[in-house]
Amino acid sequence: MARTIIISDTHIPRRGMVTKAGSLEPLIDACDRIVINGDLAETHKRDDAEVVARELEALQALLDARGCEPLLLCGNHDPEISTWRAAEFGGGRILVTHGDAFHSSIAPWAREARIMRAEWRRIQALHPGEESIQTRFDSVRGAAIAEWWHSPGCRGYSTPTSIMMRPWALVQIIRQWQRFPEMARKFARCFFPDAEWLVVGHCHRRSISRSTAPGVINTGAFGFPTRPLAVCLEDDVLEVRSVVRASGTWRLKNGEPLLRERVPEASTLHALHGPPETRPAGSRHIEHVDYPGSSLVSETQCASQP
Repeated sequence: MARTIIISDTHIPRRGMVTKAGSLEPLIDACDRIVINGDLAETHKRDDAEVVARELEALQALLDARGCEPLLLCGNHDPEISTWRAAEFGGGRILVTHGDAFHSSIAPWAREARIMRAEWRRIQALHPGEESIQTRFDSVRGAAIAEWWHSPGCRGYSTPTSIMMRPWALVQIIRQWQRFPEMARKFARCFFPDAEWLVVGHCHRRSISRSTAPGVINTGAFGFPTRPLAVCLEDDVLEVRSVVRASGTWRLKNGEPLLRERVPEASTLHALHGPPETRPAGSRHIEHVDYPGSSLVSETQCASQP
């Protein structure tokens, strides 16, 4: 009986989030496959490269010891941690993707939102013709990288203090929270019309939206400003459970799930999607990121791109 758990936005090693990979041990023990749906780690930050590499290796060792299969999907804070940006389960009825591909500015509340939007449009122009999911993912990947190229020393995340100093950012965050479920639905209708459920993250606000099909589950974040959710897929069942912190570790909350739905073959991986393998001239990649010895990271991470 295989069980998949989906979480997002751990942001290793950010203070107030998941600082140590070992704190995820109870979640890993509770499943056969763990999907981390974007922003596993702050791979874009040069100052954190050593600690990120160490924690990713610790995570790999923990997964190996427990016999748990990892599936990492890229987010805007780790845009090259794997080759994948979306996963379909249950014959395409369940779509899992971070959510940074829903808006051309990636994070409209960010200081570099205009830079990301400009890079998104530049890469779109490199892919003439009708937009595909692969070219969309190439655009979002490049836009995320452009932010870190522009501000390599930037902390790259929001805190209560930083938001108070930028009232306009708070307005953008609230707007994004309000619009995010419909943005997710628009994305699904365009690229994954068979999806009945979307599992997303990115905007750090846990929620379950069922007012319109497809349903949208946001698993929140392991810290500011909300607490995380986990989506559990087992046989023909999709469940949503709260994730709680106890004794320095994160685990599923006992009791009745927040949501339980029947989805045929829910736990069966159907397809994976990412940017095109061959990218057009002018594409970028993060040259300074290198995590030797960690099979969690795609071999293409440090490969030269055209």
